[in-house]
Amino acid sequence: VPLLGLVLLVAARKREIARPVRACACASLLLVPIGVYATFIDPYRLDRAEVAQVRARAQELGLALTVETGALYVIDPRQKHHPSLLDPDHRERARRVDFLRRSIDLAGDLGAPIVSIWSGVSPRGERAEDRAADKEGVWERLIASLIPVLDHARSREVRLAFEPDPG
Repeated sequence: VPLLGLVLLVAARKREIARPVRACACASLLLVPIGVYATFIDPYRLDRAEVAQVRARAQELGLALTVETGALYVIDPRQKHHPSLLDPDHRERARRVDFLRRSIDLAGDLGAPIVSIWSGVSPRGERAEDRAADKEGVWERLIASLIPVLDHARSREVRLAFEPDPG
């Protein structure tokens, strides 16, 4: 049976998460990625009752959940997907790591076994020559950022799906 997915984006004013989860079940979807966005489930303002409701509804309908962490304007409302795990500023990378840890906690609370994460892109505005010269630095930043995320995922018994994206 192929696993199909649908990212659920719900208007902020509605905030009705259980209804789209039911719609996924009616459409015979087996896997429902939960998008972590300010208009859907904001990891900085979690409503525990709402999270419990989504988990219960998904279980009742036999749906598996995953957590998607694209973070469109969630961490930085001015820049899409910013900051990334590759940011040269360790304070900016720490903001992304904090967001990923919160998303892992959300996954644990939802009973979602997988969190999708992205490396992000090197900061814009750098010249290609500079990016090539800093290739090792990019890898070091990525690895250093992933270690606490991996440790936290392991402690919550959540698996990570990693993509070298967006970018």
